[in-house]
Amino acid sequence: QIRTEIAKERAKWEAQIQHAESSASRQQDQLRQRIADERQRLQSDQQRRVGEILRERADLLRQQALITDGNAEQVRTAAELTAVLRRKRSDLSFRKYVSFIMRGD
Repeated sequence: QIRTEIAKERAKWEAQIQHAESSASRQQDQLRQRIADERQRLQSDQQRRVGEILRERADLLRQQALITDGNAEQVRTAAELTAVLRRKRSDLSFRKYVSFIMRGD
């Protein structure tokens, strides 16, 4: 009878151990899946951020090119205006030149 009780207890413990092991295995699998999901989410976020950064960089480069072109055009216009004023000054007397500058005649 003692042996029978020992065998029953042993079977009960083995069943509990098996249940605990399978439960631990399920929990490990769930944890692995959560880790994989989080890793995937982080990679997606990183790719999205890289795309945003590249778009912002391209926009900034376009703006820089427009500003550079605008500055170059401004410099060309100023040079042309200076040349026109020099030619006009040499063509006109001082009084007429001052009148030209003041009124734009």
